[in-house]
Amino acid sequence: MMFELTLKKSFPAHDDSTAAGFCLDIHLTSDQHRVVLTGPSGAGKTTLIKLIAGLLSPDCGKICLRERVLFDSSSTPVLNLAPAARRLGYVSQHYGLFPHLTVQQNIAFGLTTGWRNPPRHPCPPAVGHWLEALALTPLAQAYPNQLSGGQQQRVALARALVIQPDALLLDEPFAALDHDLRAQARAELDRLQRQLALPLLLISHDPDDLAQFGEAVYRLQQGRLHAG
Repeated sequence: MMFELTLKKSFPAHDDSTAAGFCLDIHLTSDQHRVVLTGPSGAGKTTLIKLIAGLLSPDCGKICLRERVLFDSSSTPVLNLAPAARRLGYVSQHYGLFPHLTVQQNIAFGLTTGWRNPPRHPCPPAVGHWLEALALTPLAQAYPNQLSGGQQQRVALARALVIQPDALLLDEPFAALDHDLRAQARAELDRLQRQLALPLLLISHDPDDLAQFGEAVYRLQQGRLHAG
């Protein structure tokens, strides 16, 4: 099984707000390599992907990817792997590049432990591989503010791939790109995913993304997943 999720996460209402609290109650089992999550803004899509990545912790439940247990509240003690131990390549909607680090350092950051900045030299072999694979070698010493949106997206993808992840989690990775760049980035991701045979969980509102990557499509609404 590629994806097996059964989890709950509640967020109480703020004392200074009239809004009701929010609760995710997720049940998803899929043997497809490509799963797309869609749904309205505020439905909890980004929260769900952060729970899978280990950036947030569920209140209870179980998370399995490729038969590997990442979180299990029923075990004693509770099994809750740290984000790095989950071996998941995560790309957020805004890419999360560090402005003070070069392209090469941003990619190499995925290989570091703690928060120590990677050195500018030498270039680790794994970083060099993805610089070349994603046509970023000429930009290795550039900074994020010197890059186009498409180039920033490729750097974020390279950083996710450099750790040799067991799966990719992508949160609207093409949303900041114009139509032409989006089509190019989509084709590149399609090629890489097929080449690496990595399970992919993608958040998107774009019908073209759903058509290309939606082997299984789930709509998240009011904290619940619905197939199709």
